[in-house]
Amino acid sequence: MKMISVIKKSFLLQIRDYWALIITLISAPFFVMIYWVITSGTSTTYTLLTVNNDKSIQNSTYNAGNELLKSFAIMKYEGGSSILNIKQIKSIEDGKSILLNRDADVLLKIPEDFTKTILNNDSIKPSVKLYGDISNPRYSVAAIMVFTAVDGFVRNITKTENAVVLNEEFIGNSSQRTEFELSIPGIIVFSIVMLLFTAGMIFIRDIEAKTLSRLKITRMTIFDYVGGVTIMQLFVGALSVIITFCTAVALGFKSNGSLWVAILISIITFLSIVGITLIIVSFCKNSIIFLTAGNVPLFILMFLSGAMIPIPRTPLFTIGERIVAWNDFLPPTHAVIALNKVATQGVKLSGVIYEIAFLSVLTIIYFAIGILLFKRKHLRMA
Repeated sequence: MKMISVIKKSFLLQIRDYWALIITLISAPFFVMIYWVITSGTSTTYTLLTVNNDKSIQNSTYNAGNELLKSFAIMKYEGGSSILNIKQIKSIEDGKSILLNRDADVLLKIPEDFTKTILNNDSIKPSVKLYGDISNPRYSVAAIMVFTAVDGFVRNITKTENAVVLNEEFIGNSSQRTEFELSIPGIIVFSIVMLLFTAGMIFIRDIEAKTLSRLKITRMTIFDYVGGVTIMQLFVGALSVIITFCTAVALGFKSNGSLWVAILISIITFLSIVGITLIIVSFCKNSIIFLTAGNVPLFILMFLSGAMIPIPRTPLFTIGERIVAWNDFLPPTHAVIALNKVATQGVKLSGVIYEIAFLSVLTIIYFAIGILLFKRKHLRMA
């Protein structure tokens, strides 16, 4: 009987703390839905760039390079979705730029003598060359799939084992980086994302302590208040990034790019996180609700942006030649890509203009929505 009483009491307490119950019940299904949206509910399709320089031999229209590309197009998963998304481009340099922007996973160059070497049936094996950014976790899987497909295509024609010679070239400085060094940009972005809780608790404590109620009778504006908290959080965020960076350096990390460009990217990312925090706080009345509900956007920003684990990029539309995916609407996504370019590839400011511009636009949007909601929920004059 006593146990039944405890069960009843626990049930009532659980119902009263309904936010924790709701978050607990919907968190996993929510992430299932988000991941389904990002991947379109199918297996990952890898983007393959191709430069086909192959030439047909005299008195023949057969071109092995063209036939190889056709074989790529029919590669499917058991569910029917394509394994490779093939895009033919004009030059290797164009391909390297696309790879660096992570709008593709691997680049295949088919040489001029591909058909000739296959049909000659002599001791010389045909060769292909793969290009990729080793800091992109998707490259390794895509490269294995492409080479396996090329080897199978040539083997079916020549009836020989180990039919193809693979040459591989890593773009930029990615091949010179350790796995530890490649992980640091994402961890730095993670340290910025954690600003969500430090900033959020300041706003929540002012709400709980009725500080905002007292401030409303002064001449303080929403911009005074939010601006003051934001500036303070910039110092906290800067300290977090400095500690993270110094720890990484002490353990062997080296950045190939400009520190000032990395700082600019970090500052804009700080501001975007504060904007997102304002949105979350606008729907929270106390710290318990904030600490419970805040875990959902935290996990979204951490994992679905690619800061901690690689996430497939399913295209929605393009801006010029740049692909825009679902997770591009999360500010840390662009911060991770930009910091990887700076730290790993050593690119200058001009090489991350797109990421900084997209990140800045998202920051303005999130901040504007955050200020509007926060003012309406917590600073409305009676």
